[in-house]
Amino acid sequence: MWPIRPLEAHAARVRPQEYKERAVELGLDHAKRESLRARLKAARLTCPLFDTAGWVADFERVLQRMWAIHCEGCGPRAFEVTAAGADA
Repeated sequence: MWPIRPLEAHAARVRPQEYKERAVELGLDHAKRESLRARLKAARLTCPLFDTAGWVADFERVLQRMWAIHCEGCGPRAFEVTAAGADA
């Protein structure tokens, strides 16, 4: 059984063949599919993957930084923005 946490890290290391095998397995096994659905539902309130408001806040910070760079008369360049709520 695949772990729920952290969803992003796990998804990043799954090979395409593993993904396909898991998809077929879930498609054929109703109990496993329901179990995964229940675990995802329980994790969605604390998992960053489901934090739409946090993602939007971070994206807005990126856009504000891009606008500030433009207003300074600078062209496009790389920069970093700390995620909202992250420890500095």
